[in-house]
Amino acid sequence: MLGRLLSVVDEMLDPARVVHQMRKADDSALLLIQPYLKDVQKKNLSAVNEALNELYIEDEDYESLRGR
Repeated sequence: MLGRLLSVVDEMLDPARVVHQMRKADDSALLLIQPYLKDVQKKNLSAVNEALNELYIEDEDYESLRGR
């Protein structure tokens, strides 16, 4: 539900700050917002890209890491 909420209010958010806040909360908190991160990845922000890359490596999802 958090990911959906973030997607709805996306225009009012700074995705890099969202990543920063979620990192402060807990390392596993990034998993909660992974769908949101995928949605905003089109903005090509380094904080978002790094967070997604970390999640892909952690999940051993090397296909997504390559960018298919």
